Amino acid sequence: MQTISGHQVHAATQMQTATLVYVDSNGKQVGTEAISGNVGTSFDISHASVSGYKTTSRPTSYTFTAVANQTVTIHVTKAPTIARATLVYTTKRGLVVATEPINGAVGQSIDLTHASTVGYQTASTAPTTYRFTQATNQRVTMPVSPTAQGITVSYYSGNKRVSRAFELVKTGETIPVKAPLGYRLVKQAQRTMPAKGLGQLRVAVTQQTGWARLSASSLFWSLVVAIGLILWDQIAGYREFKAKSKSKSKESEMK
Repeated sequence: MQTISGHQVHAATQMQTATLVYVDSNGKQVGTEAISGNVGTSFDISHASVSGYKTTSRPTSYTFTAVANQTVTIHVTKAPTIARATLVYTTKRGLVVATEPINGAVGQSIDLTHASTVGYQTASTAPTTYRFTQATNQRVTMPVSPTAQGITVSYYSGNKRVSRAFELVKTGETIPVKAPLGYRLVKQAQRTMPAKGLGQLRVAVTQQTGWARLSASSLFWSLVVAIGLILWDQIAGYREFKAKSKSKSKESEMK
């Protein structure tokens, strides 16, 4: 106990200050932090830290004593610098189809063997690892090619399905749409296959009648061409026959 102005003061009520001393792996002091509390009380230091470093070992608490100049040594190591990079998925034509952020410590290598983006296949020439540097705006080009995706194209006249077809279409390519025989498309519109695919596509058609239906038939035009060839052959034969007849007539007159 101490006597202050004639009054006795217990040590437990005395306020003390201690210093947390942060020391790196080389024994160099990299930071300090003051804490205070009454003698005999404990102070939680489980979350003690210093900027730019991470602790390797430290007590979870400290109990203040009556000793002057109290210090607590906390061992730390340099915290890794976090770097950020962007995976840029690019087609052969130079079209960027997707990007993906990645991060890690400077000097750390990251596995890229499973890097991919939906709707595209990563090329075998793509890098398999990447090592982070201190550079800003780090970019990693990942060459990709579009993959084929299945889609069922259903043709409806009103609420009635009149035909359907299964197609394999690569990402970014036009989905083939052709009205079934005897029908025409209600609306001429092109759709391209998105990266996430479609699965199903409903196309509105309307039934053709009379000449429109007949002229839309490939069989009709095949018959027209065939008949035309036959007629041409007949005409050519007739002309040849007439020419030969005229030649024979002239020969008879000369005799």
